[in-house]
This record gives sequence, C-alpha cells and structure tokens, in this order.
Amino acid sequence: MEASDNGSNVKAAFKDQSWLGCCGNNLNLVLSHAFEIDESNGDMTEVLQLLTVCKNTVRYAKKSRVQQQLETTLKPAVATR
Repeated sequence: MEASDNGSNVKAAFKDQSWLGCCGNNLNLVLSHAFEIDESNGDMTEVLQLLTVCKNTVRYAKKSRVQQQLETTLKPAVATR
C-alpha cells in the first residue's frame, strides 16, 4: 500500500496498487479550505484576524532581527502540499 498526496498524477502512477492518501496532506487541504476568506465563513472573522496578527508578528520579528534574541526560531506560515 502506498501513501502520498492526492494529486491525480500520483493516483495514476499507483493505479495498479492499493493507494491511501496522506493524512497530513488531507488535513492540510481541509484546514486550507476552512480558512479561505469568503462570505461563507463570517463566523471565522476573529480566527482569521488572529492568524493575520500572528503572521505579521513573525514577519516583523524576522525582519527586525528580534528573532536572533529568541531561544527558538519562529516559522512563517507557508502553504505546503
């Protein structure tokens, strides 16, 4: 059994084998869709604002070199497959 992302090219490559989509990839897709900004998620406004503040804080810490004074590094939010 193979586990991988959900790309159609991957599914086609493993068409003769049992295939199981990667749970990490599936979770990332669910969360990405859940946090998309549109009129259907009006109740998510506070969460989206918090995410924006966190992203801006990380960006500021990296650009101002504040991060160098921390014991651990801050990781920016990035979209991954």
